[in-house]
Amino acid sequence: MVSQPYSLTIQLPRPSDEVRGWLRAGLLIAPAIAAIVHPGLNQRADDVLAKGELHVALPAVRLFGKQVIPSKTLFYQASPLVGSSIPTGVSTGLSDEPVKVGMTVAGYPVTSNFGPRTAPCAGCSSDHKGVDLGTPTGTPLKAFVAGTKVSCWWDGGGGGQVASIWIGPEFYQALHLSSCRNGTYGPGEVYARTGNTGRGNGAHLHWEQKIGGSKVQPKKGVLEATLTGAPPAGFDPSPYLGNAGGKDLAQFVANFEGFRECPYLDPVGVATIGYGTTRYPDGRAVKMGDPCITEAQAAEYKQGDLAKFNAIAKGAIARPMTPSQETAWTSFLYNVGPAGAQSTAVQRFNAGDIEGAAEALKQWDKGKVNGQMKTLPGLVNRRAEEAELLKQ
Repeated sequence: MVSQPYSLTIQLPRPSDEVRGWLRAGLLIAPAIAAIVHPGLNQRADDVLAKGELHVALPAVRLFGKQVIPSKTLFYQASPLVGSSIPTGVSTGLSDEPVKVGMTVAGYPVTSNFGPRTAPCAGCSSDHKGVDLGTPTGTPLKAFVAGTKVSCWWDGGGGGQVASIWIGPEFYQALHLSSCRNGTYGPGEVYARTGNTGRGNGAHLHWEQKIGGSKVQPKKGVLEATLTGAPPAGFDPSPYLGNAGGKDLAQFVANFEGFRECPYLDPVGVATIGYGTTRYPDGRAVKMGDPCITEAQAAEYKQGDLAKFNAIAKGAIARPMTPSQETAWTSFLYNVGPAGAQSTAVQRFNAGDIEGAAEALKQWDKGKVNGQMKTLPGLVNRRAEEAELLKQ
């Protein structure tokens, strides 16, 4: 018998118009649902709105704690809104000297200037939008203010491993790194190490800054503090803290102190001027009858006082602080003076008892009025907000 060929036909029913409509609707709304429920996509949306950055990348592969395959960028777009600067006239205590060939920064020589140059290698830029330092592979990059934010990505165009860095309102990028870790960092914490990835002619650090969509010549102070993790004496972090995850320190204090152009007596009878200033920068006590001042002068006095009390806070607090906690302690000492550094609240905080510290802080809500200790509503409100900041 000769077997005959045969065929088997399976006919699937065609979806109805209603089913096709649901399928089309599902395809349209699926991205929106994914963005809401998936934390990674939701974070990307936050980046676009808050940072002006859209970065889509394959994750890095790590083996036994070491990165064996770096992350690979599929798409990266930084909006012109990325990066602003500390307002003109506001001093942080860091050097504003532009980085250029001939100087050393934290002991490392500057090897290439910002701007036009002879390309040092095939494919290297002749219009250099940053500065280069001769750093050995593995040189650490460190946060020097609380709340420093780092986003790591791979630049296939020649930058190699890149760290996008937000230091308060300022935006920087470090290129050609050997390693990088995403996250938010506090003073002294290492987030990346220099290397020789991407296109170049040896191990080095390429460092650049962006303001309002344009790359600008970086300044020495921030780069030096990034390499050491230890800003110089007199450094005032408050201009950075407003955008670094905590409340704006200067504004937080100003909201409670208020501005008075002429000397006045505070609730406990101390002569005060400006934003709660009781001593001028030269050390003289404010006196009734002193000349009135402008708001600009008051802001200058306030900045000096904030720097002083921030330094006292850092000396008194023996454990890492979040930006919000640093704001709370600086505001507290600005208000009560150096004696607050020896308070029970500080002792409890140093012992790790955050709740206990917050409760102890609230006890500093009284002042001597006409010889009697009285609870002052303004202090009650201020202590309550500072206590909340301690918990953040």
